[in-house]
Amino acid sequence: SATISESTMGSLTFFLEGAGAKHEITIAQDDTDAVAFRRYISSIFGRIPAAIVVDGSHLPLHPSIMLSKVKNGSTHSVLFVEEQEAEVARLVSDSGNIPDSCVAEEVSWFFKGLGIHPVYFQNTSNEIVCQHIQALWATKMLARVRGTELELCLDHITSTNALFFCRSKAGSKVGPYKEIESIVERDFLLEGYRPPTEVALKRTGGQPWRVHCFRTRGTVSRHLDTKLRFYALSAPSFPKCSSKPIPRCLENSKREPVNIRDIADSTFLTNVKPDTLNMFEDILRDLDNTLSCVIRVRSPSHKPETRRLIVGYRHGSTHSFWTGLSDVYHYYGLQADAKYIEQFANGCSIISLYLSKTAAADGPTVDELVAKVVNEVSFVYTLPRTALTPLLYSAHPLSAPEVAYAYCGWKFALTVLRDPGEEYRGLATSMKADVEHAGVLARLKNKLRRERFTEGRLFESLNAHPQLIRLVYQDFLRRMAPESTSPPPTASDIKALRAQLMRGCTTDYDFEVFDAFLTFNAHILKTNFFSPRKVALAFRLDAKFLVDYPKIPFGLFFVVGSEFRGFHVRFRDIARGGIRVVKSLSAAVYEANAASQFDETFNLAYTQDRKNKDIPEGGSKGTILLSLEHQSDTAIREAFLKYVDALLDLLLMDQPQYYRNLGQESELLFLGPDENTANLMDLAARHAGRRGYSAWRAFTTGKSTSLGGVPHDTYGMTTRSVHVNVLSALAALGLEEEEVTKVQTGGPDGDLGSNEILMSKDKTKAIIDGSGVIFDPEGLNRAEITRLAKQRVTIDNFDVSLLSPMGFRVLVNERDVTLPNGERVESGLGFRNMFHLHPLFSADVFVPCGGRPEAVHGGNVGKLLDADGKSRFTIIVEGANLFFTQDARLVLEKAGAVMVKDASANKGGVTSSSLEVLAALAIPEDMFAQHMTVSGPDAPVPEYYMQVVQEIQQRIELNAKLEFECMWRERTAAAADGRTLTLCELSDTLSGKIGDLTTEILKSNLWENEGARRHVLKDYLLDSFTSKVGLDVIIQRVPDAYLRHIFAASLASRFVYHAGLSSPELGFYEFMCRYLTPGQ
Repeated sequence: SATISESTMGSLTFFLEGAGAKHEITIAQDDTDAVAFRRYISSIFGRIPAAIVVDGSHLPLHPSIMLSKVKNGSTHSVLFVEEQEAEVARLVSDSGNIPDSCVAEEVSWFFKGLGIHPVYFQNTSNEIVCQHIQALWATKMLARVRGTELELCLDHITSTNALFFCRSKAGSKVGPYKEIESIVERDFLLEGYRPPTEVALKRTGGQPWRVHCFRTRGTVSRHLDTKLRFYALSAPSFPKCSSKPIPRCLENSKREPVNIRDIADSTFLTNVKPDTLNMFEDILRDLDNTLSCVIRVRSPSHKPETRRLIVGYRHGSTHSFWTGLSDVYHYYGLQADAKYIEQFANGCSIISLYLSKTAAADGPTVDELVAKVVNEVSFVYTLPRTALTPLLYSAHPLSAPEVAYAYCGWKFALTVLRDPGEEYRGLATSMKADVEHAGVLARLKNKLRRERFTEGRLFESLNAHPQLIRLVYQDFLRRMAPESTSPPPTASDIKALRAQLMRGCTTDYDFEVFDAFLTFNAHILKTNFFSPRKVALAFRLDAKFLVDYPKIPFGLFFVVGSEFRGFHVRFRDIARGGIRVVKSLSAAVYEANAASQFDETFNLAYTQDRKNKDIPEGGSKGTILLSLEHQSDTAIREAFLKYVDALLDLLLMDQPQYYRNLGQESELLFLGPDENTANLMDLAARHAGRRGYSAWRAFTTGKSTSLGGVPHDTYGMTTRSVHVNVLSALAALGLEEEEVTKVQTGGPDGDLGSNEILMSKDKTKAIIDGSGVIFDPEGLNRAEITRLAKQRVTIDNFDVSLLSPMGFRVLVNERDVTLPNGERVESGLGFRNMFHLHPLFSADVFVPCGGRPEAVHGGNVGKLLDADGKSRFTIIVEGANLFFTQDARLVLEKAGAVMVKDASANKGGVTSSSLEVLAALAIPEDMFAQHMTVSGPDAPVPEYYMQVVQEIQQRIELNAKLEFECMWRERTAAAADGRTLTLCELSDTLSGKIGDLTTEILKSNLWENEGARRHVLKDYLLDSFTSKVGLDVIIQRVPDAYLRHIFAASLASRFVYHAGLSSPELGFYEFMCRYLTPGQ
């Protein structure tokens, strides 16, 4: 047999002996022509080489592999196909499982007649080939006996390779291949809908594998026309070890374009043709500049009836993409003769599909069919696998866009469908005048609505009526498709469509569901649905359908991605608020979160709007609910980026040919940090800059100092407002902070919790955080909780030796704990979740700095009262948004507590963010880079930056003090007249008064008075802005709409704080005189 030996370092000299001669071949380091090398060996020996045998393993005859695997001076056998076939025939015969008379024919057919790709023989040992031949023979015999189709699924998995076989039927939408491809996608590509197994993660090390998939050229035997599909998987081997860089589209820095030779698999580089190499490099460079997938179509010269579809994407940015593509090309009557997936060290994947028409596919040409697939790739990338995906194969099959639309409408319907039923309506009518139980009635309504309209029940309606989905989808196309020339539907058109739906629905409930789709269609103003570069589906909606809510929002965005759904609600054109990512620990929690997501978004935005009384922006809030299968930190980042990118699609509409805009021409959004997004603000701002958003520096707040951000936690911006309200309430009651006790939710690891500890001087008795509960009736050691707050760690790090005899700490992972008072705690988690209602949780001051919305409501607020019906707290300052419901607040105030609600207490963060945005808009770029950014973690903070920070802190404290004093004056005046006014009601009235006056000023012509305009703007702007930049430059740089909102909001808030809630109209005129009179 032939042998190979290495003779020099840096190159390989091969001495091949056989056929009576000795032949020499030298391969240099940069030689990658493996095909020429194998052909040369074949020409010498007249036989086809299969592999080189190294340490018992078969390695492909690739120069780069030999350079790395073959040791200097070693000798190895070259395995030829004929030799492998003879050895396998001997093994099969020895097994005794196939009759001797059949062995030669079965083995010969397997090697020559079946038409398996050579890569199989290069990567498979003789013993495994033997097993596969026996399994195939047994399957054929079983099919013959039963008279059924051949069923076969074989696999062989090692630490670096995997092989799968199954029956293949061209163009089939079902079959064993689907299960295999799902396994490959989950355990080898690591991007199935569900996470990979632990064994798969250990095998792959978190690195997706390469995939080569082929159909055999021949059939399984001379007598059967069945072909096999073959999957060859291998772990990639990259020539250079490199970490996955952040795509250029997420940063503004410049770097060298991608060089494919630095990041490609060595085997791929060995075999790839030059034109494919160049095309893949172009795709990788495009991927470096976008979050979406990149698509190419080529026509192979040797296969005129085949088209090659190439799709590149960032690994981990989607799931079930590979199998989703299979669904789409099958839907259009195409089959894949071969499929490849190549992996790259920069985290990108490229799929190649060789598509041709199935034998039964008539009509459109292959080019027309592939074009349809290309148009739908973005839908598969965006929503590859949902509960509605099986509708692609139903009796009335839907296309990928129809399924994507149905999925979005399904989730939207949960927002629209709010009727709790006839029984509730009767109860509500009878209790209409019962104000005391309004909160209870509202919670009952939400409970009944959520029980009546569940995701599962809505799904049943959609799944039963796919033909109606197509009907409402056509209405959507008529309204929003860019190429549509149809006029908007008339009232008679809608009436006729509703009649069709009613006839097609089985029940009234089903009709309610599909009628909600018509509501969806009627209120869409713009969407990225038709854009090929989308990464999530986004809809800008007219919010007028929200008639059941206390106030109609100015704008509503609805965003749906492969691992999340999101909303963004804002109450003015210029608005601000945070974006929070909501996680779910269990299916039950997820179901509750999904049912309440929009209500929570609306309520947070509504609270934010009342909170934003001192700044030009109205209130907004965004929420991103992660699907139950995607709860990791990586999923948070991907979902957030897709949410942001989809919003930017609708803000920019930078590919106008894919949009129809039925709303306003331009919009501004400002996003801030919230739960699980504080570390993502830089990323969003940079991405907005790369997308061409002109106000990218102001797009997000709470950024790092390297981008000129003012981190709320670093400078205590949010807590500063909360704590001023604590101090103001104490002063109003004649109490000293050092002499009072306090309890708080939200621990030393969080922004609010840590800064409340650092700013306060009280005796803190209890803290509840994510790790558990810590309590000491004598007061927690101030030095110790200060240490935790500075380190930003949870209370499980507290030194319990510093607790008094009656103090304790209970962590969430503890069970069967006995407290010093003898009380037994069965579950630390349950104890933590309910301790804010425990009798021990009592103090002079309660400051919620964390916790879920509606932690205290009308149904449990009684637990915060003592035996005499008095509040267990003298002062409550609601730092955490929506911690109390309004009815709970009223109960506590009537029970004697001084309650400062969230809209008044927690407004420091929004003030800081607003002024951070104003700095980004007002200060010229070069000046901003020099004076408002910190170049590195160890770089000094510019003096000007610290001046801005200090002025922001002073503004926060002033606004908090002015509002509290205004409310306290009104409360005191009412008491003097024998009336009772609660602070939480006054807070709402104050916010409403300022908001209404702001709106009236915006409508007025006061802005046209230049003197007043300049006076008001100068009064609002920080001294550091006007002294450094100049008022005229600021007016020139800041958008006119933003300046108008500054003017209106500043006048309104200052007037109301000055004059109170009952000032006559003449009072505003007198107040304005100070701005209208020169020199004032």
